[in-house]
Formats: sequence, C-alpha cells, structure tokens
Amino acid sequence: MKYRKIRQVFIISGIAAIIAIVLFMVFLQLESAKAQSFVDAYENLIRDSRIVTEQYHAEIAKWKAKQYDNHTMVSITDDYVPKFEKIVKEAQALHPPQKYSQALDLILKSYNSEILSYKHFRNYLVTGSPIEDEKSTELLSNALRYESGSFNSFRGASN
Repeated sequence: MKYRKIRQVFIISGIAAIIAIVLFMVFLQLESAKAQSFVDAYENLIRDSRIVTEQYHAEIAKWKAKQYDNHTMVSITDDYVPKFEKIVKEAQALHPPQKYSQALDLILKSYNSEILSYKHFRNYLVTGSPIEDEKSTELLSNALRYESGSFNSFRGASN
C-alpha cells in the first residue's frame, strides 16, 4: 500500500514536470513568435518611412532646383505630412516585446521630429523666416539622431 502511494506520487510528479516543461516551451515559442512579428513590423515601418522620406526629399530637390515655387512646395508638404502621420499611427499601434521597446520609442521620436521639421519648413516657405528654416533643420537633425539610436537599440536587442 505504501509502495503504491509513493509510486503514484512519483508518477504524478513526473507528469506535472513534463506538463511544466511543455508549457514553458510553448511560452518560449509564443515569445519568439511575438518578437519575430515585431521585427517584421519594424522592418516594414522603416521601409515605408524611408520611401516616403525619399520621395519628399526628391520634391525638395526639385524646389531647390527652382522647378517648384514656394506655393507649390507648400502644397506638396501639405500632401506629405499626413503620410508621415499615418506611419506614426502604425508605429504607435505596435506592441513590442520589452527588449524592443526603446527601439520603438526612439523611432517614434524620430518620426515626430521629422514631421515637426516639415511643418517648420512649410512655415519657412510661407514666411521666409530664417528662424523657421533653422528650426526645421534642427528638428531634422534630431530625427536622424533618434533614428540612429533606434537602429542601434534594435540591433542590440536582436543579438
């Protein structure tokens, strides 16, 4: 009788240990899938923002080459700002694993700084104020710094 109870305890303990191991492995798989899902979304976000930024800067190059006047460039800026704001909303909708949260925070700061830069650039086009131009340049520089920090944080979390 005593031997039977000891045997049952060992069997139940063994089954419980196996269940715990299986549950832990499932948890690890889910965390890995969540991380990979964020990585894919982050990479898509970066790709999309680069495309919009490159397109907008191509328009600025045309303005600098005098192919556009200030009024046209204001209109173009008004068309592009909502595209950047859409990217910000997509980024805000992401739910990163903890190890990627700093990368997401920094890319959001980058995007928001870039948007503000373009708004100040728009003001510069309208007013001709060198202060608006300086602020636009400063904000764009900040955006690049935040972006670099985001990439560094992302790489660090991925290793």
